[in-house]
Formats: sequence, C-alpha cells, structure tokens
Amino acid sequence: MSEERSSLLSSSSLHEDHDGGGDRRSPSQRSNILSRLTFWFMFPLIKLGYKQTLQHDDLYELDEDNKAINLSDKFEEAWQNEIRSKGKSSSILRAFHRTFASTFYIGALWKVIVSALTFVGPLLVLPLVNFFGDQDLPIGLGLGYSFMLLGSGLGQALFEARYNEACYMAATRYKTAISTLLYKKSLRLSNASRQQNSVGEIVNMLSVDIENISALVLYGHEIWAAPILLIVTIVLLYQLLGWPIFVGLGVILVLFPITAWTGIKMSHYGEKLMAIKDERTKMMTEVLQGMRIIKFFSWEASYRSRIEEIRAREVHALRISRYLYSVSVFFWVVTPQLITVVTFALLSTVRSTKEVNVGTVFAALSLFNVLQTPIIIMSFAFAGVVQAMVSVRRVNKFLLADELNDVSPSLEASYNTSSSSSLSWSSSSSSSSSSSSSSSSSSSSLTSSSSVAISIHGGSFVWDVPPPKQEDATAAGNDDKKKKKNKQKETSPSPPPPTPPPANTLHDIDFTAGHGELVAVVGPVGC
Repeated sequence: MSEERSSLLSSSSLHEDHDGGGDRRSPSQRSNILSRLTFWFMFPLIKLGYKQTLQHDDLYELDEDNKAINLSDKFEEAWQNEIRSKGKSSSILRAFHRTFASTFYIGALWKVIVSALTFVGPLLVLPLVNFFGDQDLPIGLGLGYSFMLLGSGLGQALFEARYNEACYMAATRYKTAISTLLYKKSLRLSNASRQQNSVGEIVNMLSVDIENISALVLYGHEIWAAPILLIVTIVLLYQLLGWPIFVGLGVILVLFPITAWTGIKMSHYGEKLMAIKDERTKMMTEVLQGMRIIKFFSWEASYRSRIEEIRAREVHALRISRYLYSVSVFFWVVTPQLITVVTFALLSTVRSTKEVNVGTVFAALSLFNVLQTPIIIMSFAFAGVVQAMVSVRRVNKFLLADELNDVSPSLEASYNTSSSSSLSWSSSSSSSSSSSSSSSSSSSSLTSSSSVAISIHGGSFVWDVPPPKQEDATAAGNDDKKKKKNKQKETSPSPPPPTPPPANTLHDIDFTAGHGELVAVVGPVGC
C-alpha cells in the first residue's frame, strides 16, 4: 500500500512538478480545457481510490480562492461595505453577489447552453420520423440527424456537469464564508445582543439556516431558467399543435390558487418551526450545562416533560409543513400530465387524423416531457425559496445585532498610547458598549507611559443598563403630568428621591497595569 501511494505521489500525471518533487496543487488549475471539460484530471485520484482507501496525504491542496481564510476575509469586507451603504437594511445576498458573482454567473453561462441543447432532441424528432417515412430522402440526411441527436445528448451531459460544478463551488464558498462570519459575530455580541440571541439560535443558524441559504445559491439559476424554458416550450408546442395547447395550460391557472395557498402556509409554518427549534435547542443547552443541579434536586421528570412538550410542538409543525410540501409537489408533478391529456383530447376533436401524423405526435410528446421539467423544478424552487428567505431574515437580524465597541476614537486621540498598549473603553452613550463611566464626582483618567500601559484613578464602571420599557416610559410621562397639576397644591415639595445605583457596579477604582503584565478582575463584576 505504501508503494502504491508513493508511486502515485511521484507520478507525473498527479503530483510531480518540473523539478521532480511532489506538487500538491490542484490539477484543475494546470489542466487543459478538454481535461477540465471532461474532468479527466481527476482520473488518477479516482484510480487510487479504487485500489485503496484514500488518506489525507493523497489529496490535493486547496486553491487560494477556496481557502477559508481568504473566503472569510473577502466576504467580511463585502458585508462591512454593505452595512456602510445600506445600514439596517443590509442583506447577505447582496454581500454574496459582491464576493462570489464571477463564480455564480459562470454557472449561468453553462445553464444557458444546457437549456439550449435541451430543445435539440425534440426538434429533431419530427424530421427524423419524416425521414423514415420518405424513402426518396438521401441516407446522409438521416445520418446527419442521428449524429446531431447524439451530439446534443453528449454536449448536454458535459455542460451540465460544468454547470453543477460551478453551482456547488459557489454554494460551498458561501457556506465557508458565512459560517466563519457567524462565528466571529458570536464572539463580538454585546451583552444585550447575547440575551436576544441564545446559543441554541446560533447553533440552528450554523446548522439549518446556512443549509437553506446555500440551497438557494445551489439552485438559484433554476429560478430564472425554468420560466424561460417553460415559455419556449409553450411557443414550440403552439407552432406544432396550435391553440389547443393554451386550453391545456388552463390547468395551471385552475391549480394556481391551491399551490399559492400551500406556499403561504409553508412560509408560515417554516418560521414557526424555526422558532420552536430555537426554543428546544436553548432548553437542551440549559439542561446539559446544569446537569449536576438537575440531578441534585431530582428535576429530571420536570425537565423531561418540558422538553417532550416542546418536541411535540416541533413535530406537529414539521408534520404539517411536510404535508403542505407533499400537496404542493403532487399538484406540480400531476400538472404536466393533465396538460398533455387535455391538449390531446381537445386536439382529437377539432382536427382530423390527416393533419396530425406520427411525427407530430412524437415531437409533441418530447416537448411535453421537456415541459414537465421546468414545472417540477419550479415547485421545488418555490419551496426552497420560501425556506431560504426565512433563513435570510434570521441571519440578517443576527449579523446586524449590536457589538462590543472598540477603543473610543476620542480616547485614542486624547491619550498618548504607545503601539504596545492595549485599551478597552466604551462610552455610555453607545447601546452596544461593554462598560461605561457612571461617576460624576470622581475623576477618571487613562494614561500611558513607558512603564505604565493603563492607569485608572477614581473610576466607576457599570454594565449595560437595559432601556426602559414602553409602558414604563408612558407611566413616567403620566406621573409628570399629575405632578404638574398638583404642583400648586403642594405647600412643601419634597426633594426627588435619589436614583438607585445600577446593580453590579465598580466604584472608585484605582488601577494600574504595566506593559506585559497579566491582570485579572476577580469578583462579581456584572458579567
């Protein structure tokens, strides 16, 4: 086995460069166009996998364009530009378009070629059948039709493989980039954002939402290609059969209200299902983290009943969603067959048998088979788009959540910090700050010298204070109005009560840290 692996690594077709050493670069970047079109460059690796189990050392290195760090940096830069230009209305789909547009639109080119070759076979059926019915036609014409039919099938297979490669490449790059971005975002969430986004919700985004959105990227070209394919097929059928085809297409209009209703309900239950999944994952996380306490107080039965109740609601929502999906797919699959039956039934009553020959029937049946593909694809694409848009809204909301602030620019300008200093400061005016100065009587200062990195004298700090609720603010406004009405009746107004200090605060802190020192704050600090 070791000899086979070493021979593979030293093979000139796989890992050998011009200097005679092992070249671990992907051969797709150094292969000719014919090898890439037929994927012949993968044959040595497939041959080795047939002989033995592939090991990590047998695989090629990733291209620079496919490495996670490069994909993450490019996508994060595009997302930051999206936030600067769109603000709270930013969307990860536009950031994806800015980052991976070239890879995605290469797939569109292959899709156009594949769609065009799809009509070659049905268009050749009629002249090929007429050729066999006319003995006076030269045999070379029949051979030409046959080779064209064979070439269209081979070309469609080759270009469809390239199309699938481009789509899977774009979807994989997106999954890699968005996963890294979500992980980085989870590390920068502010305290208020952490309370709104639990660990279970983040886990669901990484496992479920990313898959839904990547499916949208993977099958995104089908959304625009299927309607075009449907329209072209209808035009060709009209030229072949005439107006009865439009009566057959009336089946789509009859079934459209049912499919539209199922789509709306699928979107509703999709959002409901994701919310229940978040609740279940959050509960399971709490149980696993507090397992000792649950065992100590014998709370297993109580938590088990709560988890089973959540799971029952999740299964119920999932069951209804799958039922709706099955109904939608059933009608979309049956629709082409109904169109064929209605069209030929009407055609047999309005036309004589002389006008409809064998070639016309075979050509029409071929086009009806082509018509079935876009209708079925649109049903799956419609269901996928519904699920993907729910996931897009969830991921957008998470990525736009408040973050911990970096060092305040005003502090960086006011204090002379050396290049080795590390400061962490957030103003109280920011909603996403991690700490804020709250003392007006004590003086706070931050200094840095050659020996002292950070110095704080008489500082007071407090964690984020949640904003008052709407009903609290309304009640406070009503109290102010009552006080103004009763102001004239008060003879000896009492001073306003002092504002209680926020919980978990640090008061009158004197702190100094030098360069290279490891300092930790021990005790209840509000985190």
